[in-house]
Amino acid sequence: MIFLDMDGVLCDFASAAFAVHGRMYVPSEYPACRWDIASVIGVSTEVFWQKIHQQGESFWEELEPYPWTMDLVRELRNLDRVVIATSPSRCPTSYAGKRRWLIRHGLGDMDAMFGSQKWLMAKPGRWLIDDNPDNLTSWVEAGGNGYCVPQPWNKVLPKVDGLVNDLSRVIRTVREYETQ
Repeated sequence: MIFLDMDGVLCDFASAAFAVHGRMYVPSEYPACRWDIASVIGVSTEVFWQKIHQQGESFWEELEPYPWTMDLVRELRNLDRVVIATSPSRCPTSYAGKRRWLIRHGLGDMDAMFGSQKWLMAKPGRWLIDDNPDNLTSWVEAGGNGYCVPQPWNKVLPKVDGLVNDLSRVIRTVREYETQ
């Protein structure tokens, strides 16, 4: 079973967050390994989320998919059952907006787990694909396998050109090793 994050993996949260604050997100200019987008934008965490929450569920529903999104989902579904594992914000509209995003992009039939404690679903043979190294560390410590999607805010080199092929190869290699 493969658990797949949304924001930063399937959809471009960073560009939308920057835009809500009147700024343009330029990946090549984003400070490497800085998870806290609010500080990069130059606002408090409270102001950061307040502006996003004012947008309601449309903020989440209208996030742009990454160019690799549909290829990634299709390839992963060929490998195993895929479950969306996403952390909504503290605003109830985040849940509805994320679900609408899935429907809007033809992924409404996918099972989804909403919550920040993703590691609770980890066990041997299960994968988490996420852009947050902390989520992946907790997942692996709980017995699962993890793959960190390269983004400027994590410690993985920010190159995603071969993401679908790379991820497919990694998962197949690990599965082959586990069956030996």
